[in-house]
Amino acid sequence: MSRLNEEIERIPSVAWAVAAVSVVCVAALFWVTTRFGVAELLIMGLIAAVFATYILIIGYIASDARRRGMPVLLWTLLAIFIPSAIGIVLYFILRRPLLRACEQCGKPADATYTFCPSCGATLGDTCPSCHISVESSWAHCPKCGVTLGTS
Repeated sequence: MSRLNEEIERIPSVAWAVAAVSVVCVAALFWVTTRFGVAELLIMGLIAAVFATYILIIGYIASDARRRGMPVLLWTLLAIFIPSAIGIVLYFILRRPLLRACEQCGKPADATYTFCPSCGATLGDTCPSCHISVESSWAHCPKCGVTLGTS
């Protein structure tokens, strides 16, 4: 399964239902107000697709914010009410990394944490001197300069 399919599956079914209803409402609005010609059908389809996509993106943001431990209501409202999709763009620029489960207690922890906030276990490689997070391929700590064991 591709990454895109996995992310699409995260959109809640409520968002899919609201998007479907919005497409039907746009079609009904055009049915009542215009006579259908080719141009009107294309315009109706475009408006319905844009509106449905907007609703699905809002649903995805709500689901993804929850998964990343971010304030769901705040980000959903920002994405809805900041005009010109700036709220949506801000969400994707400012969102946190995915949470990861602690190997000892299983509780979620931010990916940038060096230690688990629940049990204190080490979540990744750390410098033995200053205890900041380091990568296993590094030869020296970028903060204090101590020599690290290379793998």
